[in-house]
Amino acid sequence: MTDSSQLSRLERAADILEIRDALQRYCFGIDQQNLELAKSAFHEDSIEEHGPFKGKSIDLVTFRIPKLAGYDVLVRHLTNVSVEFIDHDSALSEAYWLAVMRQVGQEEWIQSGRYMDRFERRNGEWRIAARLAAMDWWRAEPRNSIPFLQGAEPILKWGHRGLHHPAIRSALLEKNWDRLAEVKDSGHIAADVKPVTPQELVTEFKQFQNR
Repeated sequence: MTDSSQLSRLERAADILEIRDALQRYCFGIDQQNLELAKSAFHEDSIEEHGPFKGKSIDLVTFRIPKLAGYDVLVRHLTNVSVEFIDHDSALSEAYWLAVMRQVGQEEWIQSGRYMDRFERRNGEWRIAARLAAMDWWRAEPRNSIPFLQGAEPILKWGHRGLHHPAIRSALLEKNWDRLAEVKDSGHIAADVKPVTPQELVTEFKQFQNR
């Protein structure tokens, strides 16, 4: 293998890592309701078909994240990811995802689907330029009524929070757990947000689409 072909393989490997990183930013942003993080996965003019929604990806994310504040569990995992390069600065990606969602007082939803994306590298950065979302499987179950482990409840405080939370970031960078005392409330749900059922969310998607 020549030096140039080895370099080309390394460059493609780095491109794949950057594409996966964009997908992961979207998932972290949705689960932690971090709008700027979720938006950072897309180019400004990215278009999307996502169930009843057809339009700009940025508009969908901006509309969707406040609605998710009514969920006390949001967990989204990326699993298999394939990347097919079209040319030097564009690629197609297919990524499987698995999500668990639970609203306060409602059933638990488990969903599995795929994101089929066109990625483009602009100004040296890979982001999504077009997305088609697919749902492959889902189920709904009554909410789990089993209480969490007695004495271990403090770990629940960090639900929906991650490294982009300033107190968590400072605590880890400074190795100072006193920083965590700055977080007073539970991270799972905003108390002033009315939960929206999945069916209500579909209806609101359609209204948003037709506005």
